[in-house]
Amino acid sequence: MSEKADSSLVRLLAVLDLFSDLRPSWSAEAIAEALQVSLPTGYRYVKVLAESGLLQRSAGSQYALGPRIIVLDHYIRK
Repeated sequence: MSEKADSSLVRLLAVLDLFSDLRPSWSAEAIAEALQVSLPTGYRYVKVLAESGLLQRSAGSQYALGPRIIVLDHYIRK
């Protein structure tokens, strides 16, 4: 994997790390701000993660962890 791909993966994982019991949903704008990236970059991260099922759109312009997280959790716990 190239260095650029490595850093992109790290940043996508950083998006997932934002979600917690205390804050289960985020807007793309809040994600961009929290990760200190541009708004278009924040939207790109959300789009990639939503397309993969790791995020899903919830109420309003919010995103929550998606159903693919449950599948991955199931594999980990086996």
